[in-house]
Amino acid sequence: MNAVQNKLQDQYTLRSVEQPILIRQKDDRILISHPQWHLSLSMQEFKTLFRELHFVVVEQEDGIDEEKDVDYYAWRNKYL
Repeated sequence: MNAVQNKLQDQYTLRSVEQPILIRQKDDRILISHPQWHLSLSMQEFKTLFRELHFVVVEQEDGIDEEKDVDYYAWRNKYL
C-alpha cells in the first residue's frame, strides 16, 4: 500500500486490477471513480477500504498534441 500512496502523491492516476475504478489524489483527499459511484476519502479511509486491491499506473496514451491541432484547424479553415 505504501507504493500506491507514493504514486498518488506523485500525481499518478491508478487503476484497480480487480474492479473498474480509477483513483487519484487531490490535496489531502483520495478521489475514487467507478462507473456507478464516486468517493472522496482520506488516505487512512482509502487504506482501510481498499487494502486488498491491486493497482497499476494509468499510462496517458493520448494527450493534446499542439501540432495536430494546428494542422486540423488549418485544414478546417481552408476547406470549410
